[in-house]
Amino acid sequence: MNHPNKFAAPPVIHLKAARGFRHPWIFSKMVTFPRKPLDAGTIVEIRSKTNEFIAWGTWHPGQMIALRVLSEDKEQPITEAFVRRRLERAKKLREDILDLPQQGDSYRLVHAEADGLSGIIIDKLGDVLVIEPFSAGVLSLGPMIVSALKILYPGCRIGFRPAPKVEARENVTFAPLLSTWPLPEKTFITENELRYEIDFCTGHKTGFFLDQHENRLFVSELAREATVLDLCCYTGGFALSALRGGATDVIAVDLDEKALVTAEVNAALNGFPRQGQACRFVHENAFDYLRKAHEERRTWNIVIVDPAKLAS
Repeated sequence: MNHPNKFAAPPVIHLKAARGFRHPWIFSKMVTFPRKPLDAGTIVEIRSKTNEFIAWGTWHPGQMIALRVLSEDKEQPITEAFVRRRLERAKKLREDILDLPQQGDSYRLVHAEADGLSGIIIDKLGDVLVIEPFSAGVLSLGPMIVSALKILYPGCRIGFRPAPKVEARENVTFAPLLSTWPLPEKTFITENELRYEIDFCTGHKTGFFLDQHENRLFVSELAREATVLDLCCYTGGFALSALRGGATDVIAVDLDEKALVTAEVNAALNGFPRQGQACRFVHENAFDYLRKAHEERRTWNIVIVDPAKLAS
């Protein structure tokens, strides 16, 4: 294994024109393509038309975003040590500054460009770290990320969860990463004093929508003695939050039958429904359910519509 600070000079990609912005995406129209083709995801040095250093990044031929910048410091090339520093910074923000572990054992560790790791999402779900690639660059960075995460989170399980549509878009396969670092079938997490089963075989994205943490807590605060309709309920996050807050009647609707099975498991994990409560998980298209509810003039105190674009 290479020493984390060992560095072999990568291929060079030149820009056609001056880079007039600091966004980490550089589009193909700005790039002089190399005479010798490079594999998608290759780590490269980016230089100006006059051969001056600009940045280190990853190469994405055939994509509108041809280069994803990772470091603009000539003294900080893309090595395992560099990746570990980025992950340490992300961990410190979540744990030491935002104090997210107080809210539960799960949170988003890396949010792509916001954490200086373009095209990469990493979610901590209990004792499992899920890496979701959004660019071919993860093929090069993946092993370095795993190595760093093992140091930062000893004892945690680490795996990749690529989406087929990303592989098709990037024209690559993440199968080598997936086979070397597979995810377990399931794990359990705690959020806002509620327990959830995470099914990595059937779940969407990284397995759970951590970005709705605050909204689920807000629903708990609103739901006392309320009737609640949770549309597109997935594995029951909002429905269970409403029950935790004291809702008297909750109906949760989703078209994904497997997600509803997990939602029912999650309800049982938390002892719902409790005395004085009713809860029903309905396998149906949310739009069809709403049409019938409208015809029957049914109403609820709280209606949860997630994803948010359905509310417009």
